[in-house]
Amino acid sequence: MIYLDYSANTPVDEAVLQRFCEVERNCPGNANSRHAAGTAAKAAIDAATQSIARSLNVQPAEIIYTSGASEANNFAIKSIARLERHHGRHIISTPLEHSSVSGSLTALQEQGYEIDLVDIRQDGTVDLAHLKKLLRPDTILVAVTAVDSELGVVQPVAEIAEMLKACPHCHFHVDATQAVGKLPVSFAGIDTMSLTAHKFYGLNGIGVLVKRRGLALEPLIHGGESTTIYRSGTPTVALACSLALALDYLHNVALSRRRTLVLSDIAQSGLTDDELYGRVAGMVARAGIDTLVGIGPKLKRYAALFGCDREFYASTDECISRIGRRAVAGRAVLLKGAREYRFEKLAHALARKSHTTVLEVDLDAMIHNLNYFRSKLDFRTRLVAMVKAGSYGAGDFEVAQMLQHQGVNYLAVAFADEGVLLRERGIRMPIVVLNADEGSFDLMVAHRLEPEIYNFRSLAFFSKAVERVGEESYPIHIKLDTGMHRLGFMEGGLDMLTETLGETPSVKVATIFSHLNCSDMPQEDRYTREQIARFDRMSGRLAAALPYPVLRHTANSAAIERFPEAQFDMCRLGLGLYGFGFEHNDELKPVSTLKSRIVQLKHLSAGEAVGYGRAGKLTRDSVTATVPMGYADGLDRHLGCGRWSMLVAGRPAPIVGRVCMDSCMIDVTDIPGVEEGDEVVIFSAVPGNTPEDMARVLDTIPYEVMTSVSGRVKRIYSKE
Repeated sequence: MIYLDYSANTPVDEAVLQRFCEVERNCPGNANSRHAAGTAAKAAIDAATQSIARSLNVQPAEIIYTSGASEANNFAIKSIARLERHHGRHIISTPLEHSSVSGSLTALQEQGYEIDLVDIRQDGTVDLAHLKKLLRPDTILVAVTAVDSELGVVQPVAEIAEMLKACPHCHFHVDATQAVGKLPVSFAGIDTMSLTAHKFYGLNGIGVLVKRRGLALEPLIHGGESTTIYRSGTPTVALACSLALALDYLHNVALSRRRTLVLSDIAQSGLTDDELYGRVAGMVARAGIDTLVGIGPKLKRYAALFGCDREFYASTDECISRIGRRAVAGRAVLLKGAREYRFEKLAHALARKSHTTVLEVDLDAMIHNLNYFRSKLDFRTRLVAMVKAGSYGAGDFEVAQMLQHQGVNYLAVAFADEGVLLRERGIRMPIVVLNADEGSFDLMVAHRLEPEIYNFRSLAFFSKAVERVGEESYPIHIKLDTGMHRLGFMEGGLDMLTETLGETPSVKVATIFSHLNCSDMPQEDRYTREQIARFDRMSGRLAAALPYPVLRHTANSAAIERFPEAQFDMCRLGLGLYGFGFEHNDELKPVSTLKSRIVQLKHLSAGEAVGYGRAGKLTRDSVTATVPMGYADGLDRHLGCGRWSMLVAGRPAPIVGRVCMDSCMIDVTDIPGVEEGDEVVIFSAVPGNTPEDMARVLDTIPYEVMTSVSGRVKRIYSKE
């Protein structure tokens, strides 16, 4: 997977994480305490505060630690409203604000405050003329985000601050959450400003409200002083220190990182080309763009307006063929293009230039497989799509999003944290957790995840978790054991189960299901048919005893193809979705291709050996190529010493010697014209190079091959 949603959450920087752990271990004291441990903690958080203040160019006394930007926004807006309520109750904001801002304004509106939203221009910026018109003597607050999280628009904060100088009782709050780390941020002319660490490689759980000195806000949390009188509680020393390091990194390193904007011609703006591209050039300059890559004839015509480095291409295809790694590697890259320019194709190509080893996932092939299995089902039969284990290695959110769009009825994951991740990324359809454990039940309820219930203990614990939040009829999924003997209620316990469910109004059975453990094995067909009959009997008995309708399902991918009598109300599609049937099926399309590149060529003489233990002894003069793909990336060690061949220029290149942790060596002696940087295909849809072929070499199943691809391998998704 290639994770690109950095506007929502960034991965924590390793040095930041180390700093957190170091401080957490070495500073166990409460910074408010006067003993030696408390004094050490106070010194650590004071040093962090000074560092943060330097990075933001503010005073240490202006720093208030919060749990994040949402708390900071709530604190600033509500406190300013209370502070100035005797001067007025009029507040101005924009329709582009984060929900922590808009939600605070809604709460204030219910208390009698008047909220006006300023108009937004076609370029996404605040209409300053309209803002000036909205300002009144009783306006007490203007709240504007510095950078919009959805559109990436940079708002004219300095111009607004200048305008508000004429309004003595009007304060200015800026949500700088999306700006810090991307753009230089100034606190000049601002009363309060929010930010949070997890937007710039810091940890979740720590944010800052910068408050102008002399502004006396009423705290949201009462009960005593912490690092400041404005927020009570034990200071989060380690988090504050990690935040300081993340900001210091941004200040000294990241903000100096070069930025590339890839932009297409803009259609239907409602402006003349002169006005439009004049504005675009101004926005590019204000954003600190180092290199502009323009695609289309109009941008090239206005090249002189752009003061940064620039290069232009007539089409997306030309850009893909000509743009070099220099333009993207080690840079922050923003792509903004009209639909006709197919920038999803460009993103795919740029990702390949930026990363050495990638797993390419063809979402169109996945949709084809989905529709193939749908064609085998009665039109009334519903479908559960299995996305556990990162969608069998293909990636979680991207696959789930596609399946949600394709209208499957349920998603299924193995563990609660997989479901939580999907919820946090915006997946709203029903999600079943198949290996639900009692330690995760509260988390599941909080995120509307539906558990597999397989014994009376899990039923009792989950019902209590539901009762704690005061809910009723929470959907659950009853697992029956029809022969696999892994999890599930046995037939002898059905009467007791029916009675218990009747006494537990907090839950409601959504589905009853079981697992066919031999549906892909023709030699076990008699057993499978007995299992289907057993499920029909057990599930029918339980369903009949419930006072509401339930869905029944037991068929997996192989059963969809081989046992139509097992369809019942719903089927579960797993491996088939990813291109594999119970036997090789040309109608299914493998969705994943694992690729890397040659990083070094070596010309070696006969008699030399390659790799650990000198296992790769050469019997002839050879050319070997080093590929950055090892067993830590999911390349099984048992594939070494010639047991697996990768494809270079469409020809097989066997692995020489043992597979290393982070790399392996292949023999390219018989492949002419090979150069460093050339593409290497580890597995693909090509016969002889498929995950099925690799599974046969390893005496395993394609599941293991696919799910073994490490998370550190970048995922690239393609869809026409």
